Amino acid sequence: MTHFACRFGLALALSAFGCGEGSSTATSATGQAAIPVLVPGASIGPVKLGMRRAEVDALGLEVRASPANGGDAEVLLVGPYRTVFAGDRVVSIEVALAQQAIRIGEARFDGAAKAAELRAALPLCADVHLAAGSEPVTHPGDSVIPCDSGTTLIKPAASCERRAANGACEAWNLAQPGLALQIVAEPW
Repeated sequence: MTHFACRFGLALALSAFGCGEGSSTATSATGQAAIPVLVPGASIGPVKLGMRRAEVDALGLEVRASPANGGDAEVLLVGPYRTVFAGDRVVSIEVALAQQAIRIGEARFDGAAKAAELRAALPLCADVHLAAGSEPVTHPGDSVIPCDSGTTLIKPAASCERRAANGACEAWNLAQPGLALQIVAEPW
């Protein structure tokens, strides 16, 4: 049997037994790493909620301090992922789609993605909510669309199209690019 036939047979046998399921990075037909996968409420790429700091360090991604303040939590940039630690555990992972494309299921999303497209790809998405003290919306992250019971968050560059008499937004424009996705250990 040729080398190719042996490798092909091994790949078929492994896939038949489910080996490799739950991988957090899509792979191409050539076996090279491709686009990281978001698993709602669980992981973005190789970074998983609940991972210990040593496990994150072992991923081999560049780890550097984040300019963002995490209060009592440690905030690090792990590769393209803004990662928040509470104690020794990952409690939040965020990725800006302008910097890193991701996959949700078979759909690919990058910096040109729209919030409506992400809402369609994620389970149980609610309406747009404003972060505390962010009315009016002035930059991405002021608004949040909670999905998957609040453990997966779409952070769109949203703007208000129509206001009610009391000043609250009645209609959001979610057609603008400029999104981040975040998963959190505690529902939002």
